[in-house]
Formats: sequence, C-alpha cells, structure tokens
Amino acid sequence: MTAVASGGRVVEPWPVRADADDWLYDNRVELRQRLTETGVVHLRGLGLDSPERFASAVEALVRPCPRREPFAPRPHLGGPVYGPPAWPSYRDMCPHNEQSQALVFPGTLLLAHPPGAATSGRTLLADGVEALSRLPSRVRDAFVTRGWMLVRNFRPYVGMGWRQAFGVETVAEVEAYCAGQSIGYEWLPDDTLRTRQARASTFTHPVTGVPAWFNQIAFLSEWSLQPEEREVLVGAYGRAGLPFNTFFGDGEPVPAEDLAAVQEAIDASTFDLSWAPGDLVLVDNVRMGHGRTAHAGTWPLWEAQGDPLSAVDFA
Repeated sequence: MTAVASGGRVVEPWPVRADADDWLYDNRVELRQRLTETGVVHLRGLGLDSPERFASAVEALVRPCPRREPFAPRPHLGGPVYGPPAWPSYRDMCPHNEQSQALVFPGTLLLAHPPGAATSGRTLLADGVEALSRLPSRVRDAFVTRGWMLVRNFRPYVGMGWRQAFGVETVAEVEAYCAGQSIGYEWLPDDTLRTRQARASTFTHPVTGVPAWFNQIAFLSEWSLQPEEREVLVGAYGRAGLPFNTFFGDGEPVPAEDLAAVQEAIDASTFDLSWAPGDLVLVDNVRMGHGRTAHAGTWPLWEAQGDPLSAVDFA
C-alpha cells in the first residue's frame, strides 16, 4: 500500500527576493508562527546554492537535532545537512513522522532543492491531526490505548546494518544505546540483532496542544511492501524476521484491514508539494508526516533536522 495525494490542500510558495541568511533571521518569528499555524512553509527565491548556504539557513531557524536510528543511508554533506535517502525511485514513500520510533526526534524538518534540473517527484505531506480524526473509532482507540511497536532485524547484507543504523562500532556500544533508549534487543545467529521498541501512536503538539497521528505504522508495516517483495522476504526469513514490521504496542500483529484503514486515513489527509531549484520548505514534524512520490531520475533534496523533542518529557 502506498499513500497518494488526495487531500486537496495547496501550499503556495512564499516568494522571497533577498539574501537568505539576513532574511531568514529577520523573519524567523513570523516563519515559526506560520509553521505552527499551517504545518508547512514553502519559500522560493532564497538562492540556496550549496550545502553550506543551506546549513546557514538551518542555523538561523532551528536548534540542531541529533540524527538517530535511520532506515536508509544518507550522504552527509557537512554540518546538519544530509543528502537524499537510498530509496528506490520507482516506489512511493508513505508519509511518516521522522524518527517517531526514537525517544528524541526533530520537531522541525528543513528540506531544500539544490540548483540544477528540477525533479519530477513531489513531496507528500499528511496532516496528522486530520488523519487521526479520519480513523475509524475502533482502530483509533486501539492504537491510542495500545500504542505501536517497531521490530527491526539487522542482519548482514540485508538493509542497514546495526552499526550504521545506531552509529556505533561494538556490541557493547549498541547494547548500551538500546538500554538507554528503552529498546529491547536480542542476538540471533549470524550477527543478527533484533530490536523492539514500543511507543505511543499519537503525540500532543507542544505549542498548540492538539494531538496528532505520530508514528511510522503504515510506512514500516509488512503490508506496505509490494506483494511479491513480502512473499520473498517472508519465505526467506519468516514473518518475525522481516527487516522491519509494526505491531500494536503489546506485540500483537496488526490485522491487514486495520492497516488498510490507517492507510485510507493517511491518503485522505495527504497533499503534495512540487519543487523548483532553490526552494526551502519547513515541515512541522509533529503535525505533518512526510514522504514522496515515485519519480524519474534522481531525488536531489537536501535535508536537515532541528528543534529536538523528547517523548519522555512530553509523556
């Protein structure tokens, strides 16, 4: 299952003709107010023509947020700036809240399109407040009450290894990280690490006080895989051995029909955003899930994370 843009909302770019650093610093209060009100701010004309200039824009607007537990490698371009994830261009990426499986996650995402040829792809944005309201009450109540659990299997040569995903080198380091982040773990044969982390499925916005659907339940579910991919992976590793899968917070499987209801709510709350070289987009990561459409060629966007929030502090 993949999300499609069906929400009907349009985000018009805010035209800017000024030096990026000065303009962003002078208008940062209004920008943050707009971001809180709308969930996304699209700026056009700042001329961010290098990772260094994008890094300066990031520093003018947000506090840095550590990057934790990624699902796909990204090239590091310096400072807070990373390149696009290694994700197949022929597949949509279902909207999800960045690092929502971690105890510390970014409150704000910043995306920029570098100079050069425009991409044919579009960014997908899903309003988590609307998605939560669209869920059938039975499904919504189950996830709100039980939360969600992410299970990952890190095995050699399949997806990201645990060293890269957790930014560590030794067994002792990854075990210490898991213990400190409320992540259960076990070691399986062949240096395979299985992790389990139970999290809340919603998060109350720290400024507006409004709860939103905040997780990666649809994105990282076995049912989000293409049927042929799921068949191959389940045949090779079993359902428990998939590279990633999501469950209710108590570990019980999520029925396919419940995931379909979640996907339908996300689809109905999703709108898209088209890019031009030099654009800068701010995304409220609590309110808005983000993803992208399939596309031809490359996906060039730069990305940075800011304004760290703690699930423990806001529990």
